[in-house]
Amino acid sequence: MSEPNPPPTRVTLDRALSKLGLTSRKQAQLAIQEQRVKVNGRMIDSPGKWVTLGVDRIVVDGAVAKPAEKVYLALHKPRGLVTTRSDEQGRRTVYECLGDFGSWVFPVGRLDRDTSGLLLFTNDTDWSENITAPEKKLEKEYLAKVEGHVGDEALHTLRAGVYLDDGTITLPAKVRIDRQVEKSTWLSIIIVEGKYRQVRRMCEGVGHPVTQLIRLRIGTLVLGKLASGVIRKLTPEEVEKLVPGTTPVAAPRVAVSPKASPPSPGREGGSTRHREAGSALRQTPPAPKPRPTMKSGAGRRRPRRSR
Repeated sequence: MSEPNPPPTRVTLDRALSKLGLTSRKQAQLAIQEQRVKVNGRMIDSPGKWVTLGVDRIVVDGAVAKPAEKVYLALHKPRGLVTTRSDEQGRRTVYECLGDFGSWVFPVGRLDRDTSGLLLFTNDTDWSENITAPEKKLEKEYLAKVEGHVGDEALHTLRAGVYLDDGTITLPAKVRIDRQVEKSTWLSIIIVEGKYRQVRRMCEGVGHPVTQLIRLRIGTLVLGKLASGVIRKLTPEEVEKLVPGTTPVAAPRVAVSPKASPPSPGREGGSTRHREAGSALRQTPPAPKPRPTMKSGAGRRRPRRSR
């Protein structure tokens, strides 16, 4: 007996454009408010309009909104970059490392400015949420250099749970000494949650502040020999192992960009006459003086999951 089809997904219009992998919710809200989006033939100016994916016909700039090609990327984040698309203080961001993949992607969790290592990007919101959801308890492995020689009591506390400065206590962690050098200790730390700057706060809580921190693994995916600042696409097998049941969709090429900056002829295969909604919103490198209508990712905020 075949299983019943899952019920259609009902979400707000800005969320629908994000779930399709076409744009961020912030960019979607701007497009809707600019009256560039129609639902079932009617112009909509409210991002909170409820729609049903797969049932309602959504049109952006005269083109039907269809699912974007799913993109899954791994970056060896260097130290000194902040995990955001644009920074109010003018600091360098991880997006400098992405190049032009022709798709809008967001970070899966975060690493703070002084932390290096494995950082994922995608336009698949469901996949991302399965990785960052606290109830999934997905392992994240770090290599931390801390001040001083770590003793048995501190190791026991790190493993059992550390009371943080906000009064919360961390879940049990796997912690071992990797090596000790002069006045420092390298610790291997594996956690299953993602509190703000958690590893740094754990180590500081036992009197051993972190001086260097590297994320080596997320779930089944390891950093390996990926060079600092280099990004690569995940294989379908890697994507599925991280979140079982995920099937990367080989959909038509669709992505995000400001309406004011359409791709020039010859890019992505030439003609832009016949296009789908995503290509009308493609992400392109920012111009020196970008127009304010759909500035890429400006103001976007995602929940912090730094270590």
